[in-house]
Amino acid sequence: MSKVALVFRDEDKQDPRPLVEIIIARLHDSIKAIDYHYGREYRVHDWVYVLSRSNHIDRRMPWYELKKVLVENHVIYPNEFRTRDEKDSDGSTHETDYADEKMLYIITQNMPPVNENIIAVQQYLADAGVLVDRIRRNPEVAYEALKESYKLSGKDEAWIEVRVDGIVNRKRFTKALSLAVCREMDNRDYGTATNDLYIGLWQRTKNMLLDQMGLDRGDNLRDNQSRLALLLEQVAEEVLAAHLGNHKELTWFMARAIVQEEAAVIGKYAEEISQRIGKDIPTNIELSSTTHLFKINGDRSLPDRYRLSSFGDDSQ
Repeated sequence: MSKVALVFRDEDKQDPRPLVEIIIARLHDSIKAIDYHYGREYRVHDWVYVLSRSNHIDRRMPWYELKKVLVENHVIYPNEFRTRDEKDSDGSTHETDYADEKMLYIITQNMPPVNENIIAVQQYLADAGVLVDRIRRNPEVAYEALKESYKLSGKDEAWIEVRVDGIVNRKRFTKALSLAVCREMDNRDYGTATNDLYIGLWQRTKNMLLDQMGLDRGDNLRDNQSRLALLLEQVAEEVLAAHLGNHKELTWFMARAIVQEEAAVIGKYAEEISQRIGKDIPTNIELSSTTHLFKINGDRSLPDRYRLSSFGDDSQ
């Protein structure tokens, strides 16, 4: 089977299945998948076993060995996987890793190129990029198209790179949050957690920031913030993804407290920078002796409409 025939054929352009499933089917094998509200996850050891052409009696072993190497070299982190206890036919229980298709691609790119299966997929990903499968199935949400839309709106390259990186980084934060909390989460929960991040980082909710920037409540906050604000929000989400990765059974309120507390640590640093540069970082408003921006903590003049309400707003 040629490289092109393995990973992509003309008929695949109309195939609604993810590329992962097309490849596995073409190699006459199977991969277990579980659907969650945020998307589909695959059993990692199935993918590694099939691509590696392993003959090991334990289907898990090729992934266990590869994972150890990748973790030791900081290519991946253990908390980037959803781990489930699964039983074998003999009744024994094993911890089993699941991951989304993008993570499978990252793993593949770091597998030793020991056979044509691995080389073919690696070459395909190198030529087309990890996001190629989303482009194939849903071109309108491709990141390149997103970058182009930002260019048309007048954004410069430096801002665009930070904004797009931030979208990817936010997904790591929300993924870590979903794995840490002991119940299923929905979009409203993720919006609430993002608002908690803003409260800790900026001492303001999303709606407060939108009002101060003169924007409508339905506007996308981050599309209107400065590069510096986006960078600090990205740092906060990166720290939170790492912290939440240390937990498995948090209650929702415990998780929210962690989000606010960790973001507040970075918020103190951000406030100091704002004072030094004479500009409120999240809103980009010039600071002066007459500038008063409402904040949640310690502001007795805070209007009632801002008193810890609207925590369910979804934001990006």
